[in-house]
Amino acid sequence: IWQIEEPNITGNPWGISAWSPQNHCMALDESNQFFYITLEKKLVCLDAETGKQKGIVINENANPSTILIHDNKYLLYNNTIYSTTDYKKIFNFAGNFIFQKDKIYTLTSNILKVYQLSDGKVILEKKLDWFDPKLSQKMKLYLLCDSLLLAQNDKWTRPFSLSSIDPNTGEKNWSIDMPGLFALPARPETPNGKSFADVPQYTEQN
Repeated sequence: IWQIEEPNITGNPWGISAWSPQNHCMALDESNQFFYITLEKKLVCLDAETGKQKGIVINENANPSTILIHDNKYLLYNNTIYSTTDYKKIFNFAGNFIFQKDKIYTLTSNILKVYQLSDGKVILEKKLDWFDPKLSQKMKLYLLCDSLLLAQNDKWTRPFSLSSIDPNTGEKNWSIDMPGLFALPARPETPNGKSFADVPQYTEQN
């Protein structure tokens, strides 16, 4: 029906990053709007059925990066939220993030912020005095039931800690050092012995 040329996202074709991860440089919403970064470094919206351009989100200097669509209303590119309706910028944010319905939770250093997606209004700003700001780049945010989880995901540092935060107040509910696969493996007693023996297995359920 139609075709486009995908931008080259790496200068080294033999490099370890020479692949296109999911939602890298392109995304599709449920209204058949196809967003992608062109060779001319524009972030545009096309009609997915016809390939015709519907609008321009960024007119220049849109470098290859992940594009995410949330709730078919919001487009996330380079820590900036845009409207998928009029393609206008709503607000910027910094740090690690996770969406929840009409909100986005962010963690920068040890500052937790909650933004309202519709207008970028800060609903909550809380300094996590108990959290080492140096770890903010090695943490990942999750939402589980009614809790916001902070997981240390640095594979070389132990203990692997998990903390639960009340998403409405920013107060810490609890913290725990995770054992099992999240702990450093013990050295095998015999040559070629198993480093992980009799430990529980963990999987993430979406």
